[in-house]
Amino acid sequence: MTEEQAKRIKRKKKKRMRKILSWSIVISTLLVIIFGAALVISIISKNAGGGKDDAIRLPVVSADADSSSGSIVDADAAGTTGQPGQESESASEGTSSDESSITTEAVSSTTENNASSAESTADTTTVETTTENAASAQNATTASDVTETATSQAATLPSNVSGSQLNAADFANYSTEKVPYGFGAEVDADNRPDGCTWYSNKFGNYKALFIMPKSSNIYLTFDEGYEYGFSGEILDVLKEKNVKAVFFVTLPYARDNPELVQRMIDEGHIVGNHTTTHPSGGLQQYDAQKQIDDIDQVTQYVKEHYGYSMNLFRFPEGSFSEQSLAIVNALGYMPVFWSFAYKDWDVNNQPDVSESLTNALNKAHGGAIYLLHAESETNTKMLPDLIDGLRAKGYSLELLN
Repeated sequence: MTEEQAKRIKRKKKKRMRKILSWSIVISTLLVIIFGAALVISIISKNAGGGKDDAIRLPVVSADADSSSGSIVDADAAGTTGQPGQESESASEGTSSDESSITTEAVSSTTENNASSAESTADTTTVETTTENAASAQNATTASDVTETATSQAATLPSNVSGSQLNAADFANYSTEKVPYGFGAEVDADNRPDGCTWYSNKFGNYKALFIMPKSSNIYLTFDEGYEYGFSGEILDVLKEKNVKAVFFVTLPYARDNPELVQRMIDEGHIVGNHTTTHPSGGLQQYDAQKQIDDIDQVTQYVKEHYGYSMNLFRFPEGSFSEQSLAIVNALGYMPVFWSFAYKDWDVNNQPDVSESLTNALNKAHGGAIYLLHAESETNTKMLPDLIDGLRAKGYSLELLN
């Protein structure tokens, strides 16, 4: 190779390197521009909303959180295997979500299948993620706009009236977005679930109890969707221990167990409303009129057959909407949620008594509302020791009113 050829090759290599360097600079510049533009757009979008996010944000449940952190699948909705004559879970859910108008005959047939196969639902749905909650919004209007409109109308709505006196159209402007209930695993210095405080603050415009104020008191509540043979024994223990509790009953339960319901009343307990059909998926899936009917039919039946007026209410599955809260309040009810619950509803897979007792005592906190399912054999067996254990920790078992 001659010297001239070597120089020519060297010049070509330099020229090639300059091209590569130039393209590298161009590509790098474009990437910087793209990422910069994306960042600017993100900042502008955030500022355009004033940093305001109106989507409902639920308390975060840790990855290892289970039903004991307040997010439980209610037995009422999940189906209680072992209940005589029960239908499958899917069948009961299909029945409960039926949108046909409620008549006395329809309620009689629908609720027998739905409530007997699903009583424990009351009691908790798995907390959905932030994205899922935002995506599930049913209304085109933002949650805050709906809340503002609804709140401004609250003063004009009737309260403490029968269902026949309510106009479903009055609740049209309330948000129907489903709000699952589950308070997560995080607790404060007093062992009180942080999530309960979140719900209290978020829905402070309505009357609802998610947890009671800090005190040395604890409140026991039992959900009664169907009778599994333990309510009498539970009442015996409460009488022996001189403890009063709240029993939330469905219409089928009130109709099929008159002796037990009358005993609850006679012995100083509170009987609360747990709806007629105990719908799987939550009461808020119904339209406003059907929600009114589903609640009021229990009210009227208990008043007519027991001479008893109810004022406490528990949402099936725990899920609700702002519209549901407004309807429940207008009917004169105080919704009662809970700050302790665990997977106690599956009658064919009952948790260990000793482990359940330890769990219930370890999670005790002042102002706690305990949710226990009366069809649970574990709850029935551990109840005497639970009451004694809570008292030994310095708590007083009081009646929620």
